Amino acid sequence: MTENSTENQPTTLNPHHEQLSVFKRARMTLSGAWTPAILTALIIGAVSIASSIIPLGSIIVMGPLYLGAAIWALKFVRKENYDYDDVFAGFNNFGNALVTGLLMVLIIFGFLLLFIIPGIIAALALSQSFFILAENPDMKPTDVLRKSRDMMRGHKGDLFAIYIVFFLLSLACILTLGIGFLFLVPYTRVVLTHFYLDVRGEEAAEEKNMKHLVE
Repeated sequence: MTENSTENQPTTLNPHHEQLSVFKRARMTLSGAWTPAILTALIIGAVSIASSIIPLGSIIVMGPLYLGAAIWALKFVRKENYDYDDVFAGFNNFGNALVTGLLMVLIIFGFLLLFIIPGIIAALALSQSFFILAENPDMKPTDVLRKSRDMMRGHKGDLFAIYIVFFLLSLACILTLGIGFLFLVPYTRVVLTHFYLDVRGEEAAEEKNMKHLVE
């Protein structure tokens, strides 16, 4: 295969190029669609806060809510028909979502007891779990976590670098008296969804459209 044909190869992550591509494609996805993304983030935040008032509410709601957020984000990024009700779609798979979330917390906490670095590595390794469960609702939680771990081999450093960018952006949002978080939170979700699609080997809808226009 010649160098001129590399643009037709499947998308793979590159620490110096693909991270920038992920951020750029997220901005393209959100262009003209900030309002539903912000409203969705507010709904998720409101449910999360409300659940924390109830004893053990956050633990019970966390898994299904994260799954619903993943379902919504995948539809949003893929330009499929989506609705605000998708945020609550994770409750339709309550058992798997709950167990997946609990296992993630237990595993990450267990590694954090060893030291902070193993805990971070574990969190990065399991980071794709709810995206995987969103596309494989019948998959067992243990298999979901195992698949996430396998997918993230060789990509944990890429995701860590992305989180560093988010951390720096969050510091900037503090200077805006928190208003910037209205944009950062949905932007973060869309970036991470594009990251999942890259690791999965799927091109985002925007990139496909761009290639079609070029061709």
